[in-house]
Amino acid sequence: METGNSENRVLLPANVVPKNYKIWLKPDLTAFTFHGTVSIELEVVRETDRIVVHAAELKVRSASVTYTSAGGGGRLEASGWTEEPDGNDMLTLSFGQPLPLGAGATLTMAFDGILNDNMAGFYRSKYSTLDGEQRYAATTQFQPTDARRCFPCFDEPALKATFEISLTLPDHLVALSNMPVALEMPAAAEPGLKTVVFERSLPMSTYLVAFVLGEFDCIEGRTSEGVVVRVYTPLGKKEQGEFALSVATRTLSYFSSYFDIAYPLPKLDMVAIPDFAAGAMENWGLVTYRETALLVDPLQSGVQGRQRVAEVVAHELAHQWFGNLVTMQWWDNLWLNEGFASYIGNQAVAALFPEWDMWLDFVNQYFSSALELDSLDNSHAIEIEVKHSNEINEIFDAISYDKGASVIRMIAQQIGPEAFRRGLHIYLKRFEYGNTVTADLWRALSEAADGFDVALFADKWTKTAGYPLVSVELGADDAADLAVSQSRFFVSGHVQQQQPAADAAAADAEQQLWPLYLPVRVAGSEAVTVQPLLGRSGRVPVCGGGGWVKLNAECVALVRVKYDSRLTQRLGAALAAGELQSPVDRLELLNDAFALAKAGFVPTVDALALADGMRGETNYTVWSNLAGNLAALCSVWSDEPAYPQLQALGRELFGPIGTRLGWQAAADESQLDTLLRTTVLGMLSLFDAPAVIAECRRRFAAYRADAQAAPIPPDLRGVVYACVVKNGGAAEWDELLGMYRTATLQEEKLRALRALGASRQPALLRATLELAVSPEVRAQDIATAFYPVAANPVGRNLAWAFFQERFETIQEILKDAGLLMPRLISILTDNFSTQAKLQEVEAFFASHPVPAAERTIKQSCELIRANTRWRDSNVSSVQAWLNANYPL
Repeated sequence: METGNSENRVLLPANVVPKNYKIWLKPDLTAFTFHGTVSIELEVVRETDRIVVHAAELKVRSASVTYTSAGGGGRLEASGWTEEPDGNDMLTLSFGQPLPLGAGATLTMAFDGILNDNMAGFYRSKYSTLDGEQRYAATTQFQPTDARRCFPCFDEPALKATFEISLTLPDHLVALSNMPVALEMPAAAEPGLKTVVFERSLPMSTYLVAFVLGEFDCIEGRTSEGVVVRVYTPLGKKEQGEFALSVATRTLSYFSSYFDIAYPLPKLDMVAIPDFAAGAMENWGLVTYRETALLVDPLQSGVQGRQRVAEVVAHELAHQWFGNLVTMQWWDNLWLNEGFASYIGNQAVAALFPEWDMWLDFVNQYFSSALELDSLDNSHAIEIEVKHSNEINEIFDAISYDKGASVIRMIAQQIGPEAFRRGLHIYLKRFEYGNTVTADLWRALSEAADGFDVALFADKWTKTAGYPLVSVELGADDAADLAVSQSRFFVSGHVQQQQPAADAAAADAEQQLWPLYLPVRVAGSEAVTVQPLLGRSGRVPVCGGGGWVKLNAECVALVRVKYDSRLTQRLGAALAAGELQSPVDRLELLNDAFALAKAGFVPTVDALALADGMRGETNYTVWSNLAGNLAALCSVWSDEPAYPQLQALGRELFGPIGTRLGWQAAADESQLDTLLRTTVLGMLSLFDAPAVIAECRRRFAAYRADAQAAPIPPDLRGVVYACVVKNGGAAEWDELLGMYRTATLQEEKLRALRALGASRQPALLRATLELAVSPEVRAQDIATAFYPVAANPVGRNLAWAFFQERFETIQEILKDAGLLMPRLISILTDNFSTQAKLQEVEAFFASHPVPAAERTIKQSCELIRANTRWRDSNVSSVQAWLNANYPL
């Protein structure tokens, strides 16, 4: 074992370097085991009598090495192998004599493994045939460090090699891997089995190796460049792959043109996997997906489902260049994969579907999510030190993905689209088939940016946690310039900043200054001027004194903006009068108002008053943001006497737009209006609007009586199902349970599953949670089942108590699916808002540690503190405002 330089990374010894793997595997889908051999061609770069590889949950049967060198060669049997005792998944093979420097060697090992059900490594996935028989497929999920569960290997991203893969499997199964099939033949002396040999791959990291064995239907298309693209679906569902196939063929061509680098493989396969912990995985040439991230039913899938499929497909195909062709050196630069795929994937979808307004959606999703998580003391920098592989899963979060993507968007805006595109081409060509660090990207972008030093600008954003709050003030005489200043924004607000920093790193972060280039828009003009703020404070000249001023126009810089009282009043009036023409500006103004209220910088009633003036809003994404902020406030206030009045406010806000949209889509309706209808009716159901409750009941009864005569549009089914269960009893709950059990489309199953958690009856909510941990719910969907119960004021405490009661059971179910337990903990605890609950959460995890969720637990506790302060500091003023404006 070695530790890497200043980072003290736990790495394999650097005495040999892998060049090529020859892997043969024979899985047994009845016994759930597999046998295998691997031959790894090595270059000896340091004389050694030991070779250390990664291996986990594998039983090695034999190991030997053959070598050739200038002085001769030979074959050495391993005299023994030992596992490192410290949980590093390292296996040390000892040989009787050293391998000489410069030798070419081949390490050959035979081993056995477990075809697990943990959705990690080489694992089994249960599916049903057309006649309902349950069978198993076998698939892989190696990111970040689970190739070692399938074959002994050098499981680090920088140790790229080529791969030659052979699989022996039953004749009737389809076998897929990264490369096309080179040869398929009957297995020697094994009737009913075949061996499939795949072409040698291009150089790639172990985490990108993949293979799938199972029964599938398949549809095929080609890109304009001739690349074969296939979608593999469950049997009898090939039509559900048509939309993804169309998106993939066009997206692959888009990226080939945009990067000016051809997709380097001869084919791209995309496969729907029934059991899948993440949303999708970008394995080179063989992308695997959850069913809901790939399949679209022409009749049953909603608009939101189609958009999600397009986004996920584009994200994974972006990885074929960012992540696969060029790979981060180590996991501390994970964002080079995920932040870029998020940004460029969104760009591709925007190009394919301009009517979807994807860049506004980007601000609502990625940008807002980044601001929320990065406002915590327990956030982390985009470039974060990763010493050990067990630390990796927790950084697959909104910082690596969403903040990373938002920083890339800032850079692209700063240097311009053509320079940005040229810089990406330079970067990808210079490092193709290699590994990089962030500085390599900055150099390439700077070369294309005509003298702009990208590193000088961007390092501040990627190397430290947090982002600035920009405070804006008018002069006493309403002067034609503004006083602006910056300081780090915390969700805990000024209270936190008055406390001493917990450590030196936190103190440094609080003093951090970010280079800012702030677009400014003023009343009476749609023109935008860009003003720099490179220090703690400065002045911004503006024209048209006396009118409103909007800083960070179009929401480019990753900041929150706090205006003084006069500027706030002007912007509020402009919003109510419809003078803010840009929906991005309206969204940011609203989103910042609620964030500043939660942090204690402004009274919560100011945010409510701003929202109350938005009844003339028509844009879906702005409404969506308002819905999210108002729902968050209602969640924290759900036990307060003011809650019914908050519901009345919600009915008044969303009622008029709900009436305008109605329940029936117009023939020429845009996708965004369809999404708006779903959001608005969902919020009116949350706020117990009587007319919506009655219509949901009527439509559900008619649908269940004759689904063909009285169909519910797919985009409204989730709203209707949840509303009926929420306002019904055991009969309605039982009916949705039956629908969950009989649905064949995963998207529809999840609609029914979510609806079960909307009940107001504790016994039914308990039954929902029991269902969640039963074999009827796949492990990947446990969080989906828990979420509506935990978000339900009646179920919040019940869900947390159930989690504590069944903690060992839940841990066993989720096992090594590293992303799922942190997500579940966040769902269960983030909405608490009392000191008693904070103490309860802290005490439970002190005695029941979850190492894979250590950072998540700290973040959840911080959010509980913030929620508690938010409500306690504003409960009286909010009550008074509601009494004045929405008396009962």
